[in-house]
Amino acid sequence: MLWAKLVWPRKRNSCLAAPRRLSKGPPPISVYVSLMTFNTSTVEARLKRCPKCELTLSIDKFPKNSQTKDGFHCYCKPCKKNYSLTWYHANPDKAKNSRLKGTFGITLEDYDNLLKAQNGCCAICQTDTPTGIGGFHVDHCHKTNEIRGLLCSKCNHALGLFNDNQTNLLKAIEYLDRAENK
Repeated sequence: MLWAKLVWPRKRNSCLAAPRRLSKGPPPISVYVSLMTFNTSTVEARLKRCPKCELTLSIDKFPKNSQTKDGFHCYCKPCKKNYSLTWYHANPDKAKNSRLKGTFGITLEDYDNLLKAQNGCCAICQTDTPTGIGGFHVDHCHKTNEIRGLLCSKCNHALGLFNDNQTNLLKAIEYLDRAENK
């Protein structure tokens, strides 16, 4: 027999509304019922079976995917997350390449060539050990999306905090000069 977890609708007049309870406390929000007891044409539209864990779950337990007929991924959210993490750790170069292509439109080879052109260091402070997570950050102009170079985490954050504004950066330099000359 096939079992599924159903969530009760909030309206009491619905055909699947939760029965009244005699005991005090909140009404049940979900129960497991046999699909044979209800009209399956309305219930099946909201349920989906995950081929990985072999559970039949509510459609909201599946991540969205615009490339499928029903608009949801075939694996449930926990199985999809586990699969994605396993693939990510097994293929770090492919994952980084995919992230670079999607975000900046460059390949991992382009990234490596840019790092080699900068002698393997930050374009601003010339450190060869990037701080933070994931190595050097790709710095780009937010107006034109043109890539300017690779920065360590500290320099990347500093530019971001100054909103890439040259006037403010010059004022900060003047401020440091004045403080140093006192």
